[in-house]
Amino acid sequence: MGLNTERTNSTSLDIQNALLGATLQLPERQSHAVAGTHCAKVSCLGSNNQALQTMKKILIVAAWMIASAACTASEFSGKIVEGGGIDFQFIEVEAANGKRLVLYCGECGDWFDHDPEIEGERLKKSLYGRKIKVTYSSVRNRGQYAGPADDDMVQILKRAKLLP
Repeated sequence: MGLNTERTNSTSLDIQNALLGATLQLPERQSHAVAGTHCAKVSCLGSNNQALQTMKKILIVAAWMIASAACTASEFSGKIVEGGGIDFQFIEVEAANGKRLVLYCGECGDWFDHDPEIEGERLKKSLYGRKIKVTYSSVRNRGQYAGPADDDMVQILKRAKLLP
């Protein structure tokens, strides 16, 4: 993301940036353009408070966009009710309220036994009904897993902790 800056006066104003915890130097007059498109014009000649509010809004939106893209990990607790697979292993976890979540295994470990009848894997019998806490991420399938469409969101198991 490029930032084009036009300075008309070298006088600067110290603005405490609450989001980043840093001091930002803002010239007296400045215009901003992001990726070649005009997104905001800030003039500090008469209203320093307006410039501060505009900068805060831009930083908040940018921080929100970065956080929503990077932080897709979620947690879920329940008991294991199903598991197995032919091409890819999965487990299905059911919460106390009845909600079920199918998770493709990224970190399942040695939880499956080979089953020649289905030419795939089945969840070990000792794991059925076990309480579990999982951390997972949701991603677009993009043709990686058989079953869901390419644009469907699938849940990938990142961490699992078997509970007593």
